[in-house]
Amino acid sequence: MSHPTPALELRSVEKSHGGQPVLRGCDLTVERGDMVALVGRSGSGKSTLLSIIAGLDRRYTGSVEIFGQDLAKLDDRRLARLRSVEVGLVFQSFQLLDHLNTLENVLLPAYLSDGGMTTALRLRAEEQLARVGMGGFGQRRPSELSGGQRQRVAIARALLLSPQLLLGDEPTGNLDRQTGAEVIALFSELHRTGLTILLVTHESRVAAVASRVVRLEEGRVSDGGAAEASG
Repeated sequence: MSHPTPALELRSVEKSHGGQPVLRGCDLTVERGDMVALVGRSGSGKSTLLSIIAGLDRRYTGSVEIFGQDLAKLDDRRLARLRSVEVGLVFQSFQLLDHLNTLENVLLPAYLSDGGMTTALRLRAEEQLARVGMGGFGQRRPSELSGGQRQRVAIARALLLSPQLLLGDEPTGNLDRQTGAEVIALFSELHRTGLTILLVTHESRVAAVASRVVRLEEGRVSDGGAAEASG
């Protein structure tokens, strides 16, 4: 019986900055339904690796496959579609547009998708806001929201087109302890629904809710095993 294609598979991924190696032959497999925490010291290359996985940085060697699709073989249009439809991205800095209200920010991936804007998508955006505890905030501007509320909006936006893989780059990095704990609980809830999640983090409390922890040290990925090993 054949096994399903992994959600993510990295083989021998290498990357240098200014002639200095940052990633040195990274191998990583994330199975469907996993919640993986990628941990490592500041400056270890975690965000660089996530940018490559998300298709935001194409200057690397090795291979990156998402659900069996080799990113290096996708043209810009297909890669953009994969990022907006099949993969959801959540950033430390939220990446919300302040000239748009909350609902419009959540709808941004719809403008980038082939299907365009529909009434069904507007309804889905409202449903996703409610799902992350932001129902009734659709007309607010990001500047009117707290950091935790903005991150919830960013998560709702990442979920709009029902991605199969959710990537987070230090998603609690700009949040206080209590607000961060609430966002971590939200990721755990999403994982329980079957969503595959990969979170880059330096926080042990994020790694503690993951089903698996991997470390990035000296440019290489190693399996950290149990969550409590994250440090």
